[in-house]
Amino acid sequence: MKKIPFEKVLEMVAKAGFTDLDYQPDYKRDDWESNAYKEIDAIAKAGLCIHQTHSPYNRYGTDTPENYKIYLERLFRETEMAGAKYMVVHGDEFEFDVMEYTPEKALQYNYELFAPYVERAAKSGIKVAFETVFEDSLSDGQNAPRFCSDIDDLMAMIDKFKADNV
Repeated sequence: MKKIPFEKVLEMVAKAGFTDLDYQPDYKRDDWESNAYKEIDAIAKAGLCIHQTHSPYNRYGTDTPENYKIYLERLFRETEMAGAKYMVVHGDEFEFDVMEYTPEKALQYNYELFAPYVERAAKSGIKVAFETVFEDSLSDGQNAPRFCSDIDDLMAMIDKFKADNV
């Protein structure tokens, strides 16, 4: 598969008439911060704006919960660096291998996970958008519920925060 250089992609996006981007930086890079500055600069030079950043997800246990929190920290920092108005996150994180799923437990788990970022985002003028997600199965074929895949879950998450920036 041929990889198109980042600057060329930006040129194509601008030429197609887009102005605002949903930016998902590479959180796992050792040089994540310098790379983010480089990409943010290239985006601005292309005449584009980062409207929102987009979080990583760890629903499938692709990383440890500790590393996921590091990636969220980086997302928050990059959202500030980019001057983005919104930070999109997935409210369906859950540790299926160590917890028995219930919607109430999933709500509490996600609330505790995202509460520090919601509070910090409010101080920075950033709004946190919980994305509706599709229902699916885990990689082992287990049919596991996906919190925030229906409007009632999403509304419960938004209501739990009682925050103007969610």
